[in-house]
Amino acid sequence: MGCTARDGMVVRKARALNSVIYNDFTLYSDNCTDEAIAKALQSSTNKIDDIKDIPNLYPNPTTGDIWIEFDKGLNGKKAYICIYNIIGSLVFRENISITNTIKITPDLEGGTYFISINTDDATIKNYNAKIIVIK
Repeated sequence: MGCTARDGMVVRKARALNSVIYNDFTLYSDNCTDEAIAKALQSSTNKIDDIKDIPNLYPNPTTGDIWIEFDKGLNGKKAYICIYNIIGSLVFRENISITNTIKITPDLEGGTYFISINTDDATIKNYNAKIIVIK
C-alpha cells in the first residue's frame, strides 16, 4: 500500500525529522519513507554538531572583571559582546577580535545581567548567559 501524494509528503517529512531527532532510521514497508529527505536532514544536523564550543565565562558571580575563554580555533574572528540589565536595556557593548582569553571590564552595579556574545560566522554558535555582579 502506497502513500497518497499529499499525505505521503507530510508522512515522509515527519518520519525523516523523527529519524534525525531520535537516530531511529526505521525502514517502513508502506513506501512513506523518503531516505533522501532523512539523509539531507541528517547532514544538516552534522553541521550543527560541528559548531565550535561555547565560550567559558568566569568568574560568575563577579565583582567586576569578566574573563571569556574561547576555543583556540576561533582566534582572529570578530565577536560582539553585549550586556543587558534585568529589564533588557543595553548597558555594555564591545566589539572584539577573539583571542584565547579576553578580559572585559564593564562598569556594572550589583545585580543580575544577561551577556550575549555573537559573531558573523555561522559556524560559531551565539552564546547567551546570565551573570551576577556583586558589589
